[in-house]
Amino acid sequence: MSTDTALPPVGMRDKQRDLNALTWDLTVHQLHQAFARWAFPAPAAAGGDERAAELARVRVAAARHAVENMRAALRRIEAGTYGICQQCGGTIATDRMQDRPTTRWCTACQG
Repeated sequence: MSTDTALPPVGMRDKQRDLNALTWDLTVHQLHQAFARWAFPAPAAAGGDERAAELARVRVAAARHAVENMRAALRRIEAGTYGICQQCGGTIATDRMQDRPTTRWCTACQG
């Protein structure tokens, strides 16, 4: 007899653990990259105050874009569609997902 408090099968626990680890890695990696780009502008970009202000606005916009991409990836994980191309419905290659964890499309559809 099963109860509501029974643990899920080992395979499901492993899958959930892997999804949680991927979620954490994705979040930390993307936030770190976005912050680094915003906080440490390229030396060649340092110029007048107007240019610095514009560069800061662009970097903040890029950080917001990165965060939204992460949120979208997390929603796909929750929906069970993470790793599935949003255009053709095919599986996105593992190496592509590792290189670009927020990608929404397979290589063929991205092109």
